Amino acid sequence: MSDKYIEPNQYFYLSNGTALKNIDELLDALRAMDDDTFSSHVNEHKNDFANWVRDVFKNDKLANRILSMSSRERTIEAIEAIESSILPHISFSGPLLKSFPFIKSSAKEIMKKEEIKKDEPEPAPNQEFSLEKINDILLKEKEISKREEKILEVEEHIERELAELSSKKNQKFFTAEFVQGLLIGLLLALIIGLVYQKFYM
Repeated sequence: MSDKYIEPNQYFYLSNGTALKNIDELLDALRAMDDDTFSSHVNEHKNDFANWVRDVFKNDKLANRILSMSSRERTIEAIEAIESSILPHISFSGPLLKSFPFIKSSAKEIMKKEEIKKDEPEPAPNQEFSLEKINDILLKEKEISKREEKILEVEEHIERELAELSSKKNQKFFTAEFVQGLLIGLLLALIIGLVYQKFYM
């Protein structure tokens, strides 16, 4: 994989001192590389790029393709061809596009189409299914309202019972009116008794 993490001791150092950390950087370097630098790594005796790809990234397919190329342009084409062949099997995203600067316009169009699909609203649910759900919700609301009414009735009944009990507790047998009437009755009985004794005895 071109984005495989490698240790610093596995970096590829060009003859001009530039350190390459992955195949993407190799591709960028090849595009900007002069012929003398390329020839110092690829000639009839060796192909340093092919060896690095095979030994570090374990990518024999790409290494063999690079090994058969003798020019910088053909090496670039070989890497682009191999890397492009894996594009249909992966999901395009922002970071991925940055990692693969060689993605062609067709690949970018695929990525745009996928983004448009993601932004599209999901299809509306079946109308019958929606009405059925609405009816269920309305029935549940009616049941809840009925239960609330019953609860209110019970609460009102309890309040009335408590009020009656409270009024009964506050009622006293010997009220002021009762005592006053009792005293008046006793006084009248006393007067009648005295009058009776005076006139009839």
